[in-house]
Amino acid sequence: MGKVKSAICIVLTTLLIAVMCFFCTVSFKLNDIETFHSTVSLTGKDITLGNEIDEDNYIGGGYVTTYYPEGVISAKEYEDNLAAYETAYKEADSATDNRDADKVAELLKRVNDYKAKYPEALKRGSLYLEKEIASEDEGKTISDSFKTKIEKTFKIAKERYEALHIDGMKIEVLSDYALRVTLPQIYSASSYAFQNMAYMGELTVAVGSDASTATTIFPEKKKDAVIGDYLKSFSTRTSADGTHYVGISFTSLGREVIKEQTASAESSSTTLFIKVGDNVPVQFSVSSQIDQSTTYISGSFTGESAKATSVLLNSALKYGDAEDLTVSYGDTILIPATYGGNALMLVYIAFAVTIVAMAVFFFVRYGLLGFAYLFTYLLFLFSMLLCIWAIPFLYISVGSVLGLLLASVVLGISSALPYEYARKEYALGRTMTASVKSAYKKTFWHVFDLHVVLAALAFIIYGISLTGLSTFAFTFGLGIGFSAICSLLVGRLQWASMMSFTSKKGNFCRFKREEVEDDD
Repeated sequence: MGKVKSAICIVLTTLLIAVMCFFCTVSFKLNDIETFHSTVSLTGKDITLGNEIDEDNYIGGGYVTTYYPEGVISAKEYEDNLAAYETAYKEADSATDNRDADKVAELLKRVNDYKAKYPEALKRGSLYLEKEIASEDEGKTISDSFKTKIEKTFKIAKERYEALHIDGMKIEVLSDYALRVTLPQIYSASSYAFQNMAYMGELTVAVGSDASTATTIFPEKKKDAVIGDYLKSFSTRTSADGTHYVGISFTSLGREVIKEQTASAESSSTTLFIKVGDNVPVQFSVSSQIDQSTTYISGSFTGESAKATSVLLNSALKYGDAEDLTVSYGDTILIPATYGGNALMLVYIAFAVTIVAMAVFFFVRYGLLGFAYLFTYLLFLFSMLLCIWAIPFLYISVGSVLGLLLASVVLGISSALPYEYARKEYALGRTMTASVKSAYKKTFWHVFDLHVVLAALAFIIYGISLTGLSTFAFTFGLGIGFSAICSLLVGRLQWASMMSFTSKKGNFCRFKREEVEDDD
């Protein structure tokens, strides 16, 4: 590469790095109301410029609730109810004036009936199980059919939450019969998710003016008709103006039926109700005939609530039936940050130490060639930070920083590999240009294969929805993609550009020829 082209390349790269660095690190006022927050100052983003969050909210803490399937209550609820019954009985029994024997007997029966309803034999840890629902032998043991229903209910709930890909989410089974879910505070749709993920039962679609009296149109009341005969799936979409939609995809039969049912919508507006069991997570007014394979519902959805709704409806389409256990959930509790307030700072320190160690290695071993790697790495780093800022479900967190750190290590290894091959080629007497060309040719498939395997592994982990790893896996997979581009293309370009300004190319890279002794 000629010196002029090299100079232009270096100047443009430097300007690009400077601009990216500015937007990644500098916050500034846009007007009296709005502020542009730099990437590194954000741990979450709204649909415009983002939210400024204090240090304690980097990891955030979160909201916790517990799901209780039908027939299961907490020990606290049991004890509070029993205490209320016993208090009422004791007060009536100890009345000195106008003691009502019949009322006392009725209250005593209520106490004994409540104890019999939740026998001690069915108690599991901090949970009480209802005899009529959980047992088939008068409360002596828990029935296999109830256990099967519990397993199915928990499987459905877990799959729903895991499909949301929420970093920091935690799901625990309590005493085998209750489910505790923790969502990070930064996830703005926690209350919405807690409520909607509890909906169990058959998925149906009805048309009418009121949910309780609406006529069910999917599935039709004919033999062997199931909801899957009418609906394919649910999805989400965001328009250019930031409006979020939930999409309904119909089968050919479903399209025919919905077209017929909404034929008079223009003259007499009606409402479409999408039900899961007895609950109505989605309803919308229909003012024109529906005749599309996919129709999109707008409303008050945010990106997160639209995603939660589509996950719920797809789950009900896949699993819902009339025999599902209904589920209730208890109070929502705010808990402090899981990792503590200093967790992200410690990760930042580890990140800084790793970067400094890589810089020292490249400059000590390869001399001025270290600047080629430095420019390559800065382009990689700022590109990743901007992607974290731009992608809605990514944010600065322990998971994303660790993913970026690991991808940085891969980039360092991938960049050093052709450097070492070139060193060997140059030592054997080849020219620098030939050495570099040969090094990249010999290492290309090694580096390429490494990145393909790591990227596939990262996105497989993300795809199977391993809780707590979603942000890490996606960030790492994204970083591997940038690492491949930087190590195979950008790094080589920077090397060629910077080396063109020196005549002693071996000294520039600290490469040396092998000394060969002459035989006498």
